[in-house]
Amino acid sequence: MTKRALKFISFAGLLCVAGLAGTRASEMSDERAGLTELELNTSSCIKRLQSSQQQNYPDGYTLPEQVSLISWNIYKAQHQNLASDLANLNDKADILLLQEALLNDGLVNLKPFWRFAPGYKDGDQQSGVLTLSRWPATVHCQFEHQEPWLQTPKATNIVEYVLHDGRRLLAVNLHAINFSLGLTDYRQQLDDAIAVIKQHEGPVVFAGDLNSWSLRRGKLLQQRLLSLGFEEATFTEDNRTRFWGRPLDHVWLRGININHTEVPVFTSSDHNPLLVRFDLHNDSQYSAKRERHSNPANQTGVAESTVPAPKAEMVTVSDETKRRGYVSVDPLTAL
Repeated sequence: MTKRALKFISFAGLLCVAGLAGTRASEMSDERAGLTELELNTSSCIKRLQSSQQQNYPDGYTLPEQVSLISWNIYKAQHQNLASDLANLNDKADILLLQEALLNDGLVNLKPFWRFAPGYKDGDQQSGVLTLSRWPATVHCQFEHQEPWLQTPKATNIVEYVLHDGRRLLAVNLHAINFSLGLTDYRQQLDDAIAVIKQHEGPVVFAGDLNSWSLRRGKLLQQRLLSLGFEEATFTEDNRTRFWGRPLDHVWLRGININHTEVPVFTSSDHNPLLVRFDLHNDSQYSAKRERHSNPANQTGVAESTVPAPKAEMVTVSDETKRRGYVSVDPLTAL
C-alpha cells in the first residue's frame, strides 16, 4: 500500500470518527492533510503533474463519469443572503470554483476537500480563488499575478483529479487581471495557465471570472483556447454579468461532453453563478477540434500585431475600485 493511500485511509477514518464526513476545519486543506501535492510556479507544476501521471491513487480519489460544477464570483460573501444561496447551489454541484472567496469555515466546509489560492487581502480578510470538491485532488498548483495599476494580486488555481478510467482532469479556476493598458499582463496570466494545459493530454475545465470586458481580451481568450481544442459552454438564457456588453464569466471545456448549462439569477453577488453538467467518458473528438482551430485562418480572433495600440487615459481609483479591480475609463479606448 502506498504512502498516499495510507494517508487517505487515515484521514477518511478521522472524519468518520469525528462525525465530520462532508465537513472540514479551515486548517485542513488537501495539501495540509497530506492528500495533495502543492506547487507554486509553472515549471514545478508541470513536473509534478507529469509525476502524478505515473502514480496510482486510492479509489476515494476517483471521479465518476458524470460531474457537475459551479463557477461563481461571490463578491467576498458580503451579501447576507450569500451563505444560504451558496448552500442551496452546493447541493447541485460536485465541484465549486469560487472567485473572491474568503478563507473561512463557512466556505471551506461546503465540500469535504478544498484548495485555496490567496488573492487580495484587506486587513484580516483574505480573499482568493477557492476550489472545492467531493473528492481530493492529486496536485494543486497556485499562481499569483499583479494588477499592474492597482498592485493587488490575482490568483489562479489548477487542480488535477483522477478519472474512473485512469485519465486525469485538470480544473483551472482563474480570477483574471481586470484593468491594464495593453494585453501584456492579462496575456501573461492566461499563458501561465495555458503552459500547464499544453502538457496535459486529458480533459480540462477552464473557468472563472475572466474579466473579458473588451473586444481584444475576448479575442485573445478565444485564440488561446480554441487553438487547444476547447469549446465554450453556452447558455440558452444567458444571465451572465456583463461589462460594456461583454460577459465576464466563462466556462471552457476540452474533451468533455456538456449535458446541461444554466445561469440562475441571484442578488447575493454582483455576478451570477454558472452551472455546467458534463460527462467524462473517453472522447478523442477534442483532438479534431484542436487541429481545426490550430490553423490561424480558422480562428475567430485577430493577430495581436494588428490590434492598434491603446490611448492612455486618466483614471481615478477609489477604495472600492481597489477592492474590486475596476477602473472608470472610456470604453472606446479601453483594451
